[in-house]
Amino acid sequence: MDPKRIAEIIAALAGDDAASVSSEDIAAALAAIKEQATEFATSTPSADTVASLTTLLDQRNVLLAAQTERTAAGDTAQAHAAALAELDGTHDPKRDDNQPDDKAAPVPPTGDEPEGGKAKEGEDEKPKPKRAARTRQLGDLDRDDVPAEPSTAGTVTTRTLVQGGVPGHNPGDALPSAAALAKAFVDKAKALSSPSAAGRHDVARIEYQYPPERILGHKASAEANTEKINAATSPQAITAAGGLCLPLEVRYDIETIGVTDRPVKGALSAFQVERGGLQFRAPFDALAMATGLGVWTQADDIAADPEDPETLKSCLEVTCPGVLEASIYSTYMCLEFANMTARFDTEWVSATNDSAQVAWARFAENQLLSRLAAGSKAINGIHQLGAVRDILLNFDRIIAYYRNRHRLNDAVPLRTVMPRFVIEMLRSDLAMQMTNASPGELFAIAQATLEAWFGTRGVNVTWHLDGLAGGTQNGVVFPAQTYADLAAGATVPAYPTAIDALLFREGDWLFLDGGTLDLGLVRDSNLNMRNRYQTFIETFEGVAFVGKESLRIKLPIVPSGASSGTIDPHAIDATLPVVTP
Repeated sequence: MDPKRIAEIIAALAGDDAASVSSEDIAAALAAIKEQATEFATSTPSADTVASLTTLLDQRNVLLAAQTERTAAGDTAQAHAAALAELDGTHDPKRDDNQPDDKAAPVPPTGDEPEGGKAKEGEDEKPKPKRAARTRQLGDLDRDDVPAEPSTAGTVTTRTLVQGGVPGHNPGDALPSAAALAKAFVDKAKALSSPSAAGRHDVARIEYQYPPERILGHKASAEANTEKINAATSPQAITAAGGLCLPLEVRYDIETIGVTDRPVKGALSAFQVERGGLQFRAPFDALAMATGLGVWTQADDIAADPEDPETLKSCLEVTCPGVLEASIYSTYMCLEFANMTARFDTEWVSATNDSAQVAWARFAENQLLSRLAAGSKAINGIHQLGAVRDILLNFDRIIAYYRNRHRLNDAVPLRTVMPRFVIEMLRSDLAMQMTNASPGELFAIAQATLEAWFGTRGVNVTWHLDGLAGGTQNGVVFPAQTYADLAAGATVPAYPTAIDALLFREGDWLFLDGGTLDLGLVRDSNLNMRNRYQTFIETFEGVAFVGKESLRIKLPIVPSGASSGTIDPHAIDATLPVVTP
């Protein structure tokens, strides 16, 4: 494809004639640009070649953006069609008369019909072709047996909106993809290349859209906000080329290692706060009452003396509780790029932003973990046998305490947050056990099976991807929950000496969301003098504990495969009772 045709395609995409450009035209233009770039690789660098390469780069960005948008639109159309097909598979056969027959050949007009296709007055209407009833997709199930669609009530959604001043966009425009967001950053950086463009410049913001039942309004009453929290936190709600005499092909794509998942954030009940914080009152611990409860007999009634308090009923004087506060804090990330890099190496800028967000996600998650740990009571676990038996023994004992202490039945779910490496630790312990179980039961244990062991105990599990450094709390020494970089030639690392786990009633920890995730650019005179600019991410969040007790448990677990049939538990714990035959 010649450069003139490529320019025509770019002009059509930028104008009102984008529909005339096919996806094949875009692919062919990208291939032609790649060929031209290969030719420039062997040419002598000059001002003309740099100008030509800049033009090719701009054209390539426009084509890639158009290709991404069409791919997203195609995926949406395909999903739309698939959803309609699925819905049609469960349709009511009684409405078939109202459906067009997509397989029937169209009936050509005879010329006698009036406009609109209706029969003339006095003439008989021709019977409408009926559509054959389509085979139901749910087998022989009755209509009442069709599973209900999952409710989306209470779902928090996000959307990325242009903040302002991005070429080709109006403030408030939605950015449909990560590629469109990256292009908006590059376009903004180009537009701010003049020395007068100093200061912080927002590019986009990610809005978290909360449904009404997840918004704690500052104008609402305390009772209304409390009802929303109770409703949401109740148990019911919860290749290599070689040997060729040719220049090597350049691979511009750069991998991003790591994920930006936020499991700790997802484990908490999220609410949007409108005033940067939350005021609340701690629950009354009625089960700790020492007075105000008793038995009154007939003899007590006769012996009652108003002058003698010992003969009267006791009564607990209830005082007004204090108000607790939880405030929003900000976590941010800032990167600095050279203008030349942003202009000529967009792949590196995009990959750096993506990878830095992985680091930012770890930082933000550890901020939440540190606050959950600080608001919890630290206790020690015990070590007797292998990892599987010890972790279940510790949880059984602590669950028994927690449900008894707070008078909770099995219908009230608890939540535990543990490091993800516990999954491998439990699998290692099973692999080392001496047992007659099948290899599949020992060596192919699924994560869902491990989680089911906790689920039968009424505990939901969250595996976090990060971990806090070692420290001491309430006299309990917690080891670091992260791995150091493994040196070449080193031995396979051991698991941490103990697990740092959290346990609390489901819904007792609230995640306070400030509402937006801000994305933008910063330019000032100093950055301009160095021909650089900065990008930033800033989010606003916090936590609030509205329950009675949250526990931070140190579990000294060892994946040895040991069971009570292979070792004497008294050799580990001399305090265990001795059972004589």
